[in-house]
Amino acid sequence: MQNYVVLPTEEAEALKVFQDLLDQPDQLLLLILGDDEVAAEANDTANFIRSKIGKSGMGMYDMVIFLRVINPPVILPVLKKMEWHPRVRPSDYDSFVLLSISPFRNVVSEGVTKARFMKGRGSMHTAVMTAYANG
Repeated sequence: MQNYVVLPTEEAEALKVFQDLLDQPDQLLLLILGDDEVAAEANDTANFIRSKIGKSGMGMYDMVIFLRVINPPVILPVLKKMEWHPRVRPSDYDSFVLLSISPFRNVVSEGVTKARFMKGRGSMHTAVMTAYANG
């Protein structure tokens, strides 16, 4: 399976692709939200991680699908129907650049703000590990 997906910008197609990904219970989704400088940096980090899968023992990323969401408001109605971890609030959605969705239960596990992401790339690893812990 492809580890990196760019969500279509057209609403109906984006929702279909997103729902298809949610229906795969063993996949952890790491959403890269927005079309700004921070999302571009997250995109670069995701590409780096993808290029190292299987080469450097990064096994936890084998089941991660990096999902680039250029138009984040399109998927918000679907996300609002899901369970959210108490520390991650849907009302903060616009401030997130990364959002992780746990496998098996489709719980929104971790949200990484722009400010937090800019402090270090480790926040992407934290989002993935938290999603596994909550899955």
